Amino acid sequence: MDTGINLNDEPVGRAGLLSPLCITPDTSIREALLVLRSQHRGALLVCREERLVGILTERDVVRILVEAKNLDAPVSREMVSEPLAVGENASVAEAIRRMAENGYRRLPVVDASNRPVGLVDVEGIVHFLVEHFPEAVYNLPPVASPATREREGP
Repeated sequence: MDTGINLNDEPVGRAGLLSPLCITPDTSIREALLVLRSQHRGALLVCREERLVGILTERDVVRILVEAKNLDAPVSREMVSEPLAVGENASVAEAIRRMAENGYRRLPVVDASNRPVGLVDVEGIVHFLVEHFPEAVYNLPPVASPATREREGP
């Protein structure tokens, strides 16, 4: 147990980075779906000349399928271009802050040349927090379901 840890001083790399899984912008959506499934990932980084240019997440995939988009189209048509990322020297606190502010579950981690070095996700952050702050996490009270403000029934 390490309760003397400061999230502002801990590098994001300590929060269980996933290895970067990159595809090119001209990869078909169909191929990207196969990679997501076979690698059990929730996001693919889209890279051109080894530099991050986009991201395709499972949320994008759901939207693509619901809208019945052409799966043979390149991912460049559906990816999020110039995605928010953090530098490899960013702190765990900065990664958490950016993810929370933007509603992201995954955040690319890049070097100074914008080359992906990893992907931090909510699961990695949670494992990091549980490992370093077990009392705080395990002693949280259960979250009650919110009460409805309106009366149910006739």
